[in-house]
Amino acid sequence: MAPTEMMRWLVCPDDGEGLTLDGGLLRCDMCGRAFEVDDRIVHILPARLMRPLSDADLQKVREQRTRDEQASWYDRLIGLKLVGLFELPLYRRLLGATNYDVGLEIGCGTGRVTVELVKQVKHLFALDLSYTSLQHCRERLKRGFGDKCWMLLHGDANSLPLPDESCDLVFSAQAIEHIPGKHLQCEVFSEVARVLKPSSPFVFSIYHWSWLMKLFSRREGYHKGGIYFYRWTADELELALSEHFEVDYLRPCAAYILVVRAFKKP
Repeated sequence: MAPTEMMRWLVCPDDGEGLTLDGGLLRCDMCGRAFEVDDRIVHILPARLMRPLSDADLQKVREQRTRDEQASWYDRLIGLKLVGLFELPLYRRLLGATNYDVGLEIGCGTGRVTVELVKQVKHLFALDLSYTSLQHCRERLKRGFGDKCWMLLHGDANSLPLPDESCDLVFSAQAIEHIPGKHLQCEVFSEVARVLKPSSPFVFSIYHWSWLMKLFSRREGYHKGGIYFYRWTADELELALSEHFEVDYLRPCAAYILVVRAFKKP
């Protein structure tokens, strides 16, 4: 069972209403949907992903299956390890020495950065579309941080199951670029702004349309397994964030990603 005190923050991903604990389920006070709680993982996908009809939702379901298949070996990817040598110290610097009360990680995967965040966040929610990845993340956290207050959310970044202005920090590492379509990625930025408290930080990385990628890759396409991606320029990313955020840091890292710290406008 997930820490009971954290369940009070969760809301229905379909209508934003509160949830009531009913045995091993969380039940929406408005629509009546029930969400299973499975040993610190809450299954809280929006209804549209249970019966996908749009191209974007069908693509998300395809990615979910691929991520489930990749979860057992994903952390062994050489490219991920190499980029991690540069990005992880940068995340630590941008997060600073602050201890955050409520934090959310979007696209936590198997938990390679989650194990860093849990050291600084008193109540940490970590969300991912892949249930198998979350199982690996859960075991990772249990080994070193079983006594900490954390909860894993099997959910969707476009329908964050948290109330308005509930988070002191939102973090994401190389995840948002896989949301199928630039317009839906911009909607994630709006969702992040919704759940963040005013003046609170959004620290994230995202694929960069850099000189190196122009030589060896495409700006938009699909990885092996059908995982969508879109690469951003620095200028277009800053423009996309400008409606809700003041960008404090936006720089390339390893010619592969852009690393950003932005604060929600008061």
